[in-house]
Amino acid sequence: MRILGFQTLVCTTILAIVPLCRAQYKQPELGTYNKPLELYKPDEVGVDEKPGAQVPLDAQLRNEDGETITFGSILRPNRPTILWLGYYECPMLCDKMSAGMVRAVKNIKLDAGTEFAVIQLSINPSEVPADAKAKKESYVQKMGTPGAATAWKLLTANPEPIAQVANAVGYKFKKVTVDGQTQFAHPAVLMILSPEGKVTRYLYPKAAEGVEFDDRTMQLSLIEASHGTIGSTVDRILLTCLHYDPTTGKYTWVAVNLMKVGGAITIVIMASILIPFWIRGPKNLLKWQGETRDSKTIHQFRST
Repeated sequence: MRILGFQTLVCTTILAIVPLCRAQYKQPELGTYNKPLELYKPDEVGVDEKPGAQVPLDAQLRNEDGETITFGSILRPNRPTILWLGYYECPMLCDKMSAGMVRAVKNIKLDAGTEFAVIQLSINPSEVPADAKAKKESYVQKMGTPGAATAWKLLTANPEPIAQVANAVGYKFKKVTVDGQTQFAHPAVLMILSPEGKVTRYLYPKAAEGVEFDDRTMQLSLIEASHGTIGSTVDRILLTCLHYDPTTGKYTWVAVNLMKVGGAITIVIMASILIPFWIRGPKNLLKWQGETRDSKTIHQFRST
């Protein structure tokens, strides 16, 4: 009776949760995404999302020390990357993005530098490695973690490599003149790259004061991009029940996947109970028959 009661409880719980998950999940519309439209002009500056696009691994870049490297040399097996395009002397948007990035990277439960990396590439070809180095020092100080120095890669490049990377990921920006100064109009977006350098997710800031990124979405996006090689077991199991909804920019529950997981758990529980019984079935049956005969004998003896 206890076994049947436990199985009933499991099934009832799953059936109760599934309708709630189905109500929360909405089928995303193709070609839509959560973006702050006020930050750029349509058809001039923005993002043409290209999921699965390969970044140019042979693009020639410069690190903070002025060394010439390739994009592919930064990538590591089993380690996803957050790619951020902007520029270091940006007077407005980039400073807000950097603050939001630092907060999100500090809050997620992944080891920066070991489990994931952050690549920031300047879209201003006039900026030099010294600009990148000064900006990196501020990031490391704000992060205050041992892996901060290895986690952040701040790069500069000539116009051609910048265009190669930007075109590959669908990032559109434009040089503008404001009060006689050269600036760049650009979108606020992060690209999540797989260890092979393929785009797996576009992350946009959520509606808030300043520029904020959702910690949970960033963490799950990195774990998903790593093909399940980083993060906790709970996170990887959780991803089987979740689906990224580009209309909200968040992961939402999927009823079908939840039912699969619930069914698998139920099968495991039932198997753990029934298989030992089946293996010892003949012995249990003989034991039960013997106990039955003994109880009948005792009952007859007491009756007489």
